Amino acid sequence: MRYSIRFRLLVFGIIMSIFPLTILGYFYVQNFKNNLEQNIRLNIEASSQRVATDLDFLIGGQIRQVTLLSNVVTLCFNGPSI
Repeated sequence: MRYSIRFRLLVFGIIMSIFPLTILGYFYVQNFKNNLEQNIRLNIEASSQRVATDLDFLIGGQIRQVTLLSNVVTLCFNGPSI
């Protein structure tokens, strides 16, 4: 079956535009994936740093309270040291 020149040029143009668009789409998806992973990693690091700071503050407060209580108990049983 003979196709007209117009039809053949149309098919050729479509095929030649699909390949570059596919390649560009692949690289775009890979770049987007890498950027997304990096942003997620940075957000996780920032969140874990905040949690670590909060825990440090909480544990530090508890240690100060235990130290104060131990000093009070020591003073109650032993009297003030001179």
